[in-house]
Amino acid sequence: MDKFLIKQRIHELVNIIYTDYNCVGGELHLVLDNGNIEDDNIQWCLDNSIAKITNEDEKKIYTECAELLLKLSYSSRKRTLNIR
Repeated sequence: MDKFLIKQRIHELVNIIYTDYNCVGGELHLVLDNGNIEDDNIQWCLDNSIAKITNEDEKKIYTECAELLLKLSYSSRKRTLNIR
């Protein structure tokens, strides 16, 4: 998947997260709302908060979003998530 498609999919997933699961980023709150977009913060979410989700559909959404974010560079993540 090329960068454009990754970014587009991340936008779709973030919209689903805020609309369907949690208005404050839920299990990716640390990344999506607080702007902690470093690899170790995203990985922490995967290993801890996302790992505890019991609803499989919800878990897939969060996991895909986090894994796609890890495919981008720090600066690409920053631009994709509109973090200043």
